[in-house]
Amino acid sequence: MGQSARKLLTDDQFVAVRSTVQTDNPDITAEDAAAVVTEALAFVATCVLFPAASLVPSRMVDAGWHALILHTQTKG
Repeated sequence: MGQSARKLLTDDQFVAVRSTVQTDNPDITAEDAAAVVTEALAFVATCVLFPAASLVPSRMVDAGWHALILHTQTKG
């Protein structure tokens, strides 16, 4: 699911979220930050598919999820 979930963001959006993960975690490499974002996207997609499952992300996936939230845009 990770690679298909990656398609939820454009390349520019992905880079922006990855940058936020790196800013919040200065010791993380760009490659590891990309993996965190990819796993966070997979986590969100899984939560959508199984809303009653009460899933909880790992600490690092939570960092990616938080970065995704910071980049959420609303239409209105």
